[in-house]
Amino acid sequence: MNQFIKVFPAILLAFNGVVYVAIGIIFSLDAERWFGNVGVTLADPVGFTELRAVYGGLMLAMGIFFLLSIRVRNWLVPGTAFLLISYFGLVLARSQGIFLLGQSTPVIMQIYLIEWVCLILSAIALRMVLRTANQI
Repeated sequence: MNQFIKVFPAILLAFNGVVYVAIGIIFSLDAERWFGNVGVTLADPVGFTELRAVYGGLMLAMGIFFLLSIRVRNWLVPGTAFLLISYFGLVLARSQGIFLLGQSTPVIMQIYLIEWVCLILSAIALRMVLRTANQI
């Protein structure tokens, strides 16, 4: 169990890093198709430039940060904390759309459930990292 506590946060960061890098690349290269898959349509195609920047560029940068957090000394705590914070923000914002505004599709609900699982796993991982670092 002690070994699991040491490796789980890094495994979670690596998995999320790869997923975020992949999402960043996919949304940068073919934004129209992938946003269409989740039901996003735009009044002006120029809006895809903004969506590429956020879902392509920002997701790519986050993925690289998560991967670097595994390798760079003293980045494991900030990387895991940022993973938790980012999933908290995603769950919070998506909850507003789903429950307060009533805007949902089956794909959105699947993404929402995945984000909840990742939020919980990130909280567990951060606790493990802090416990290992004797910070709590």
